[in-house]
Amino acid sequence: MDLEIHAYTPESMPDAEMSTMYELDRRQHLEAAVGDPFPDLRGYVASRRVPRPDQRRRVAIARVGGEPIGVSWVQWTVREENRHLARIELFVAPERRRVGHGRALLADLADHAKADGRTLLQAWTTSRVPAGEEFCQALGGVAASTSHENRLELGAVDREQLQAWVAAGERLPNYELVFVESPIPPELLEAAAEIANVMNSAPRDELREEDERITAEVVEARDQSSAAAGHRTWRLYTRHRPTGRLVGLTEMGWDPADTAVIGQGDTGVLPDHRGHGLAKWMKAAMLVRLLAEVPKARTVVTGNAMSNNAMLAINQALGFRPVAAWTTWEFDPARLGRHP
Repeated sequence: MDLEIHAYTPESMPDAEMSTMYELDRRQHLEAAVGDPFPDLRGYVASRRVPRPDQRRRVAIARVGGEPIGVSWVQWTVREENRHLARIELFVAPERRRVGHGRALLADLADHAKADGRTLLQAWTTSRVPAGEEFCQALGGVAASTSHENRLELGAVDREQLQAWVAAGERLPNYELVFVESPIPPELLEAAAEIANVMNSAPRDELREEDERITAEVVEARDQSSAAAGHRTWRLYTRHRPTGRLVGLTEMGWDPADTAVIGQGDTGVLPDHRGHGLAKWMKAAMLVRLLAEVPKARTVVTGNAMSNNAMLAINQALGFRPVAAWTTWEFDPARLGRHP
């Protein structure tokens, strides 16, 4: 039977199609992140309908004989940086693989990206789903970066070590911690956006991408998407007392309906404030707070580029251990599309 592809923007997608996408994404999640929580339908739909001022997004549902068998996403920035780049996601139901449906979905994504002048596609695979890695290799993808999914079992955390790291930070005369639960208050948005850009200093390996400037509007949109999904997000900042500037951050987030698995987001310190143990202080203080206020939390999950030695050392000292590998692939859309 012929494959049919119906594309939408997330904001205009009919409710019935959004529910179909939810079921396909849930299947993908169950395959790639075994045992981790997945949002309910209401939160899923609400978060995906939140507009992103810095992006253009397109989602497509693939059907064969009326049966939904796959889903794809493509998104790119509308800012000045990375005008060459589009980021994609693609999933085909396991029972429908190896007959060309994935190739057709990827060709559709490539055509759409080329129409906007994009000359590079980025996609991700996990070692939990070898079929994804085989697919990317078969289509000429270049493995440009490798990271590990690392997990910390909270029952085994060395609490004395956490307290020692916190105490060391509190002895620093020029720094203090600032805790914020999302949404970030308006008066802090500009400062929060400024420090969020510290992640541009993280290793990129062989990725052909540029720094992406995070603005207050982007931070606010991310908070809105998280809130729409019903998630809680904590941020802990380090403030430099002499200047009042935020010079470090770490983030955590989770679904209040299932607090067993906690997501550890970005952690970073401005280069000219490194060497004081600020990242260790923030991460330890956040874990102390988590253990005290979210007693049902069992596991913290994070991702680290294999080349990010400084953060890997901190996470390993805390007890994080690798459980899966993630690879970022790059493709030339001109070689993948159906049309020249």
